[in-house]
Amino acid sequence: MLKTSRHFLFLAIRPLGRIGNAWDVVQVIGLLVGLSGIAAGLSVRIGFWPTGAIVGLISVCVLLFWAGYRLQRDLDNRDRVQFDCSARLEKAQPISVNNRAFLDNYVLWISVQNNGPTSEFHARVPQVIGTPPEWGEPYEVIHPSWEQSPAAAMLIPGYGGKRRLILANIACSPRAFWFYTSQFGAQEAGNQFLISELVPDDQAVEIDFTVEIINTGAKDQIVHRRALITIPSEGAPEFTWSSLHSP
Repeated sequence: MLKTSRHFLFLAIRPLGRIGNAWDVVQVIGLLVGLSGIAAGLSVRIGFWPTGAIVGLISVCVLLFWAGYRLQRDLDNRDRVQFDCSARLEKAQPISVNNRAFLDNYVLWISVQNNGPTSEFHARVPQVIGTPPEWGEPYEVIHPSWEQSPAAAMLIPGYGGKRRLILANIACSPRAFWFYTSQFGAQEAGNQFLISELVPDDQAVEIDFTVEIINTGAKDQIVHRRALITIPSEGAPEFTWSSLHSP
């Protein structure tokens, strides 16, 4: 935790306030004077200078260690990056893509909540199973689309800030599936899997893929989630969302 003695000493006497330089200096001087006073007081009380000085020195070291430990703990807690993501399917309005009308639609939204300091986040879908082979195996989405911006990076405010990805569309009439992407600037539908034309009407289709959310801030933390979408021959799609492992 405390990498070097120099770093430790810095943390032990580091000012606690953020009001200004003058207040910082007062705090440092006050801390050092207080510790020196404790050592001198112990020396006088014991009545024997060498022993009192040793006891006082040990007391100062213990206090310095405790101050450094607490300051380092507070610093770690303050700078620790924490975030999570959740997903939900929402009923959507009819839409037309490439002159094709899709009347019964569901949109997959990914919500990213930043519980740490303000930071930039990226998203990617590195592996998709269940799409047409001509899309490539495994198919991947390298630039999913943020709701607020076509940029690849999204700045999310700290301590509760949220932003959303509009990740995919599931059409039920006629059956189809596609991811949204901003790879070429504007938000648009990617390759369309025209299920109604490629799969028998009585056959269900499963789209299985991994979503990765990356915090490109202090520690480049990453969250992995697995999504499984089942598009039945009739009715609404089914959706499961699970964690692969902790960041």
